[in-house]
This record gives sequence, structure tokens and C-alpha cells, in this order.
Amino acid sequence: RNAFSYGVLYATGFENNRKVGAEFFRAIDEKRVDDAMQLLHKAKTPFYIEDAKGRTLLPAIVATGNVPVFQRVAAEFKNFATGMYEGGENEVTRHAGRCSAGMMAAIVAAGAELHAVNDAGENALMISMRHNPLPVLDYFLAQGLPLEATNDFGKTALMIAAQKKPDNVIKTLLAKGADIYAADAHGKNPVMLALEASNWSGAIPLLQAGGIVDPAAECLDRGRRVATYDGDFAFIAAVGENARIALAKKTEKQAAAVALLEALGKQYKAAQIANTAAIGHAIHTAKAKSRQVKTVRFKNPAAP
Repeated sequence: RNAFSYGVLYATGFENNRKVGAEFFRAIDEKRVDDAMQLLHKAKTPFYIEDAKGRTLLPAIVATGNVPVFQRVAAEFKNFATGMYEGGENEVTRHAGRCSAGMMAAIVAAGAELHAVNDAGENALMISMRHNPLPVLDYFLAQGLPLEATNDFGKTALMIAAQKKPDNVIKTLLAKGADIYAADAHGKNPVMLALEASNWSGAIPLLQAGGIVDPAAECLDRGRRVATYDGDFAFIAAVGENARIALAKKTEKQAAAVALLEALGKQYKAAQIANTAAIGHAIHTAKAKSRQVKTVRFKNPAAP
């Protein structure tokens, strides 16, 4: 840092952040909330004090789970929860899946926009799927966040969860009405995404619910092999149950999903043929050029 930046930091009170932060959070831990609030009012830059882990005021209080303290701070500092961050994140999307429903409600009440989306087109419900969504799922749905909203890649909350989350999260989303037949921008539905990510636990309820997957798909075959090796009979049974359900159900969505898989299969085969032809043409061209070079060298050994 240069002398100018040090001067700015000192003038704005950053030099005292760690000291004030340590005193503030000690007061919070000891339930001396009035003392803690006095420290905030004395600080030149109250929003930028840090806890022992280097977290600034809002995320540090969120991490404690202390909703009354959060509400007290938010009531006395009106712009406490209205910040915006890199990637289009606000305090709601930033903490989605990282706090309780009560804390999330307090963040929204403090002025953060609940329906905000980040630069990837993801709302808080979708972002929570990468962390711990169950504590806030009902709150988000009750507040009107759509379960079938998609991000810029066409993925819904269920699709995001399918790639990493265990069966209890998947079952909860299915019980809430998540669409098992929806496809992302690449034509992949939740069960295909779960299988491709080797999320066998998450794939089981999707298979049991009749999620469409190509029986010849490599990801399904790999799942069978892994399940057989690990003795995961639940997964093997789910694959069999999926085939039975697929034959028994003839819903419009399922028919559309089957048609999509067939279309994708044809596109894939066409791409394979085109790619093979392109490779063949490239090899033929390379050989022809190689023969030309050899001919030149044979005729004119002095040529470089």
C-alpha cells in the first residue's frame, strides 16, 4: 500500500476496524447489546468493522444466527442491508442457503430485495440449492419465489440440486411440485444431470418418480456399474422401477421428454457423423499435403 491509501484508510477509520470489531463481537457474545450498539455509533465506519475471522458487520452477525441483534442494528442503520456486490449479488442472494428463515426474513425486512437475481440470472431460491436450502425453502416459496424459474443456462432449482444434493432435498422439491421433466438449455433434465454428476443418492428419488433418461445413456450405465460394485441395491432397484414407471405413465410431459431425448439422440448421431467426416477430410488433407512436401523435397533436395 502506498502512503495515500494509508492516509485514506486512517481518515475513514479503517485502522480501528479490528479493535472495534473485536470489542463489538465480545459484547454480543456476552449479551451486552447496548454496549455493542454504542461501539457501532462511535465507529467512523461501522459497516466495515470486522470479527475475528475478518468478516464485516452484516455477514458476521448473520453467522451468529442472532436475529434480534441483526434487527437492532438494522433499525438504527437504515442502509444496513441494501448493499450490492460483485456478480450482481445482494444480501439476499449472498446469504441464501447460509442462514435460517428467520434471519433471511430479517435481511429482507431491513431493505434487501428478495426477488433480486445475480449476473447468472439466479434468484435466492436457486442459489440456496448449492448450500443448505431446506431451512429457507418454505420461506422463499411462501414469499413468491417461483420454483420453476430458470437461470441463464436454463436450469431450475431442481436441476441445480440434482447435481449435488442428497435424496432428502430432492424429495422435498418434488413434494413441492418441482417439474421432473423440464430440460435445461442443453436438453438435460434433472435425472440426467444427477447421473452425469454421479449423484447417485439424488438420482434415486428422480428415477423413482419416473424421470426420463435414455436407457442406453452412458451415465446410466456407469451408475449401474458403480452401484453393482458398491452393493447399492437401492439405486439398481430405482433404475428398474424407473423403467416400469416409464412404461406405465403416458403423460404429456413425459411424452414430450421422450421426444426430446429422441431428437437429441438423432442430433448426437448426426454430429458424430459430421465430426467423423470432418476428421476424415482433415486426415486426407494432411496426407495430401505431406505427399506434396515429400515430392518437393525429392525433386529439389536443396529446398528447405
